[in-house]
Amino acid sequence: MRRPWPNSFVRADLPSGLGIRGVGRGTVELMLIFMQDRLDVLPIEDYGVRNGFSNATGREVRVTSKELKRLGSEWSPCRSVIAWYFWREANIT
Repeated sequence: MRRPWPNSFVRADLPSGLGIRGVGRGTVELMLIFMQDRLDVLPIEDYGVRNGFSNATGREVRVTSKELKRLGSEWSPCRSVIAWYFWREANIT
């Protein structure tokens, strides 16, 4: 049985890491998605998600983290599912 992480990991003010070198915000967000089955996490700094979004929407220039965060606010409460599809899009094309 999985033990849930503290609610502080659910809020938008995610910690930048766990105090471990090489573990940043993106790693924590992916852990929330794949290890905690959280449905409303959008890893805005993840290259694959940003690149997949740009591919899926036909953009010439990759979307910025700030812009993806703004757009992603409309996708709640299933941002993790949408992020997975964008990540897959980046790996298919």
